[in-house]
Amino acid sequence: MTRNRSAEEQATIARGEAELRSWDRRRRLLIEAAVLTGAALYAFLVLGGGDASAAVSWGFLLLAVLLRAAVWRWGDRGARTDGARVDFALRHHRLAGWARPDAVRARAEQRVHRAGLHRACWSTVAVVFAAVTVMTLVADPPSPGLAVFGAVGVVGCGVLLWLHQRGLAEARRWLADPPV
Repeated sequence: MTRNRSAEEQATIARGEAELRSWDRRRRLLIEAAVLTGAALYAFLVLGGGDASAAVSWGFLLLAVLLRAAVWRWGDRGARTDGARVDFALRHHRLAGWARPDAVRARAEQRVHRAGLHRACWSTVAVVFAAVTVMTLVADPPSPGLAVFGAVGVVGCGVLLWLHQRGLAEARRWLADPPV
């Protein structure tokens, strides 16, 4: 049974939802820019006559497709919106719109619980990209196109590790002092 909300409560919820939509739109645009950058780099390596073998190029394309699918969580729009609400609450340390405090707390606990796994995975991927970069530069003949791809991968992993650390700090802040 839903209770009747006052006009002030409705206005607060509407403002929070509008702010959430704006924030989520910027976040999705950033994801799309990253995907476009990856596609452009792939096109440079394969279609532009780069020196990567076809198997390596198709492997990177498959990896990009799988990562893209994981970002969108194979879920429906409602699940993405709920996730955006929770992420917004953690980022800004306040509830906005229809965000539920129990869902935000569960996401914060999940981030803290999986911190080591995320660090280990992204560090391993960064080491693989660094190895690709070094191996292609010392090969005879060197492959500068693939080395650039590996270097971009190392930088991308560094950014993802930084974002993970920021999200972990947000989760710890929420768990230590949840807003009222």
